[in-house]
Amino acid sequence: MKKIVTGEELKKRMMDAIHMLCSAAKITLGPKGSNVLISSEECSPYITNDGVTIARNIQSEDAVMNAILEVAKEASLKTNELVGDGTTTTLVLLEKMMEEGYAAIHSSYNELTLRKEMEQAIPILEEKLISEKEETTMEDYLRVASVSANDEGIGKLIFDVFQKVQNKNAIRLIETHNEETKVEFYSGYSLDVSSPYSTDESFSSYLLLVDGDLDSLEEISLILNPIWKEKKNLVVLASSFSMEMKEECTAYNFEQDSHIVLLETPEYANRSLQILKDLENFTKATIWEKRLGSELSWEHLGFCKQVDWKKNWVLFSGSSTSEYLEKLQKEIQECESAYEQEFLEERYAKLTVGLAMILVGGLSSVSIREKKMRMEDAICALESAKKGVLVGGGLSLLKIQKKIQADTMGMKVILSSLDAPFKQILENAGLEWEPILKEIQKSQYNTIYNVSLATYENISKTDIKDVYEVVLTSLKNAISIASMLLTTRYLVLNEQEQNSTYDETL
Repeated sequence: MKKIVTGEELKKRMMDAIHMLCSAAKITLGPKGSNVLISSEECSPYITNDGVTIARNIQSEDAVMNAILEVAKEASLKTNELVGDGTTTTLVLLEKMMEEGYAAIHSSYNELTLRKEMEQAIPILEEKLISEKEETTMEDYLRVASVSANDEGIGKLIFDVFQKVQNKNAIRLIETHNEETKVEFYSGYSLDVSSPYSTDESFSSYLLLVDGDLDSLEEISLILNPIWKEKKNLVVLASSFSMEMKEECTAYNFEQDSHIVLLETPEYANRSLQILKDLENFTKATIWEKRLGSELSWEHLGFCKQVDWKKNWVLFSGSSTSEYLEKLQKEIQECESAYEQEFLEERYAKLTVGLAMILVGGLSSVSIREKKMRMEDAICALESAKKGVLVGGGLSLLKIQKKIQADTMGMKVILSSLDAPFKQILENAGLEWEPILKEIQKSQYNTIYNVSLATYENISKTDIKDVYEVVLTSLKNAISIASMLLTTRYLVLNEQEQNSTYDETL
């Protein structure tokens, strides 16, 4: 048996769910936003102002509300996944777009036409935002990190680390039991591993890179016997290992002074091969193309003077040739896919700057977790800032709101929502937004209000900046989810999902 919710009941429940989700998250927006206390069955209660963390933890006792919540959460979670920040801005925009959209539908405007017009508006909005974009200066990077972390000290620490490694994938955040936060830099090529050989151990080792699977130690006996006689270690990277080989390796390690470590190559298909090629150049090993039927020889082996093992990653010593690095740089410059470009940049960082490990400390587990989340936001914001910045405080959206003509209802719905982040930032600071907006309009949008300093500033001199990529992604995802929800007429709920009754007071 299934329950169907439709008509005015569905619209009411839709807005109830949106308000529930957004009301908790939007109070965190801006430099004077508030925190939210989250109680979880998995860990002790903790305090945060991280929008995506808050969104993930919003649930209702009502199954209908939960179904809507899961779809609405997608907007903020997708923003966080793509750019690591902007989740709260996405939800603030989503809530206003839903209100404006339903107002249009209640006045008999066709919802399918509305959705089409909203989607068609995205390229126009993007073009106007690009015209507002500025190149990111070193000062901007520092400000972006501080604003994203909502803490100047954390922002400065992340900025200093990022200056050295230039890539978020070359930074690891590790929770510790110490009060102080420390940073450690490691030179070498790092790989994430799910089941490390050991923790906090270093040793020298031969390295075998295998393009293919391995089923038994017999397949590598040609090189294994000489290594055993030398009492040296061997690290083997391959696509996968049979259970038989893993058991043989365990028995071998138990009996010998040296060890064999089996590691499955991260990633998949071509990406997995690219990692092997990086290590081939970095360690001077030669990939054994077992998949293509080539024979194993001693010449395939590389040697690492130092292999460092930590909790969830391993670091290989070595160095890359300038020719290989130049080739990789050229691929980065010519790559048209943002997804592939990120992978290329990650590989380049591993081959050149190594790894930065931030040991996050604090007075309690709650403070450590909260500090770590701030650091994650700052790291992602710095990565996104490479593509430019905008004047912050919601002003960039206010400016394009006045530059675009609302020639369709879909565009009108979106434009009517663009002032929501600006208003929310001021409301969270306990300020009236109307007189401040009038002052900004009087200056032809050349003035911004600095909430932290309680003063007006010229936009050419202000330190308040938003990351272009974050603002654009927040706007796109809010439009995408809002346009889908506004065209939803039926909700079909399986009987087993109905864990509670409909509360008319919601």
